[in-house]
Amino acid sequence: MKLPKIAIEYHHFTIVVFILLTIFGVSSFLSMPRSEDPVVSPPGTSVSVIYPGSSPSDLESLVVDPIEEALNELEDIKTVDSYASHGFAIINIEFLAGLDDEEKYSDVVQKVNSIRGDLPEDIQSLETIKWTTTAVAILQIALVSDTAPYSDFEHEAKRLKKILEKVPGVKEVDTMGYPEQEVRVSVDLEKAAQLRIPLSVITDAVNMNNANIPGGTIDIGEKKFTIKTSGPYNSLDGIRNTIIYSVNDRPLYLKDIADVEFSYEDETYRTRFNGRRSVFVTVTQKEKTNIFHIMDDIRTRIAGFEEQLPESMSVAYVVDQTNSVSERINSFLFNLLQGLIIVSIVVFVG
Repeated sequence: MKLPKIAIEYHHFTIVVFILLTIFGVSSFLSMPRSEDPVVSPPGTSVSVIYPGSSPSDLESLVVDPIEEALNELEDIKTVDSYASHGFAIINIEFLAGLDDEEKYSDVVQKVNSIRGDLPEDIQSLETIKWTTTAVAILQIALVSDTAPYSDFEHEAKRLKKILEKVPGVKEVDTMGYPEQEVRVSVDLEKAAQLRIPLSVITDAVNMNNANIPGGTIDIGEKKFTIKTSGPYNSLDGIRNTIIYSVNDRPLYLKDIADVEFSYEDETYRTRFNGRRSVFVTVTQKEKTNIFHIMDDIRTRIAGFEEQLPESMSVAYVVDQTNSVSERINSFLFNLLQGLIIVSIVVFVG
């Protein structure tokens, strides 16, 4: 007995099955995760290194080269390349296609950990990052102002970050566009020359105290010197009271020959939106979540955030993936409807 004949003879049962399948399909469509980029794991990983106070050449010889040598011992590695700048380096490792990405990622982590004892002890961060498409931002917001100081930008960006991190389905929130705070030591050249204190004595005294604060710079005329800080300092007064030298059995403090203040690092770039000063806040979503549900919650929270913003600052949406996701879903539904209509015409006409 053929299937069409069974379906016709038991048409009530056929209708019930069709209705149940339709309900199941609609329910699955409405509840399925939605995002612009599919969840895939590219065959690779990166190792990031933060080593405050180090030069690119020091990073290359002390950190990058040993890590690359260790990674080259692994099998199934396609390429290993690196980039080093002041205080930061990143090593990118690409695997051959068709391998178990989790296994190769674990191999990289194990290899990096095995040589950690051979690397400088004062490395601030050594992190292995797995490549993934979920790192693509679903939303980028600009905080825009022509007059607000960087301290206000930083405060509001971090406040918004804390708000958005509480949204269900949000994986990570990042801020960018404002210079980081640092400790700046400005040496009085005349006093240092009168007391015959060389620069090396000043930098060594600060470095030996190893403060857990951002590394800053020492300004000597037109030159800048980076200082490394990673120990017991917990205030500016602690730095100011660092003993630099002893003159006639009396201690000479850093505050006697230099000004020590919190400042912002030198601007190496500026971020603008439509020609106006701005900082950016970006949001990424977790896997298997619905971008529309996340964005509805985010918009509600941003509306409340805007009410507490200074009058000189405003919020602008730079990137919002819900627009493109909505367009693609609508295009899919339109094509599906076209297909159903064409199939129906062929069946009934034929």
